[in-house]
Amino acid sequence: MRFLTMTLINKNSKLVVGFAIAVSLFALVLKIGDTKAQTSSSIGMPTSGSCAMLMTMPVPLGWTNLANIRTGFNILGRITFTGANSAIFSGAVVNPRYQSNNSPTVSPSDTVHLNNIPVSITAMTASTGFEGGYKMTFTLNNSFGTSIDLNAIPANNSKTILLQSSGGLEPASGVCQL
Repeated sequence: MRFLTMTLINKNSKLVVGFAIAVSLFALVLKIGDTKAQTSSSIGMPTSGSCAMLMTMPVPLGWTNLANIRTGFNILGRITFTGANSAIFSGAVVNPRYQSNNSPTVSPSDTVHLNNIPVSITAMTASTGFEGGYKMTFTLNNSFGTSIDLNAIPANNSKTILLQSSGGLEPASGVCQL
């Protein structure tokens, strides 16, 4: 009888310990799942430092006559933030020539280098775009036009900025990584 009582106590103890471990793990999973994601509106644009920028425009698929059509295709550059509402852009815009076989080619004359282009940064609101977003206006005053507007949203504690063209530039999307 004594052996049977000890065996039941040991089995019950193991059940109690197992149950306690299961409840603790469940609580931990709930705690991890309860962690709030950082909202974009709580992340601001950088006020200093630089990010490497890459934007790509879509290739005009489906066009039947592509011989010597030129369109913006890639932008590679650096944005240097100089304050809460300003930055400077320097980089290159590559405008390939599309061949009739749908293979773009790039020659040295297809690349335009831009240096020290002023950029103004304005926070968006629900009435001017979307909350947490920013409008970046690149002032060009050259053969590309007078300005390019990009929608921007910082992420990754402002170390990554997602970009999307919104005016003065063909459809494009990209990223700027600090």
